[in-house]
Amino acid sequence: FALQVLELGNFEEKWVVSKILVKHGDAVISPLRKMILDENVNVESRWYGLKILSQIKHPEIILIVTELLATTQEEDLIILATETLASQGRHSIDFLGKLLEYPQYRLLATKALAQIPSLNVIEPLLSVVNDPDSTIRCISIASLRNFDTPQITKTLIQALTDYASEVRKEALTGLGLKLKASQDIELAKLI
Repeated sequence: FALQVLELGNFEEKWVVSKILVKHGDAVISPLRKMILDENVNVESRWYGLKILSQIKHPEIILIVTELLATTQEEDLIILATETLASQGRHSIDFLGKLLEYPQYRLLATKALAQIPSLNVIEPLLSVVNDPDSTIRCISIASLRNFDTPQITKTLIQALTDYASEVRKEALTGLGLKLKASQDIELAKLI
């Protein structure tokens, strides 16, 4: 009944039901997964379902959020999904880093890692900057450019020679953002 209210109720009813469903913990993960990933369910209901999951710590939630990020274009869902990954803490980064080892999940995991604003994503993203798939390389370079370490600058410089133009473009943008006045003459010459 609570899941039906979550899907069909008004704002106030959804708010009350979401507080009740959170208390059921792991038991609500599976039904909420179906609702969140169903593009035919209205966005507000999906958002509430995701909000409930964001308050539960469980590895399956990371998979659900990762799958959602790969399939939705809804900005509100993307924002909450990103916050949910971040709320899962270091555990989500470790889990997504392990998924990078499997080719069938690598793109999905890279996209999810790119959404997490944490220094802990640097190492896993660096592990895929030379991936055979140019989309994965492009996503990792685009995300890494937001961090400022010598290793990332070196990686961006190496990416300038990538055969895929979109990867070179992201590297060039990243290096351009790292230029600081006159102290980076060599970097400016390279660009």
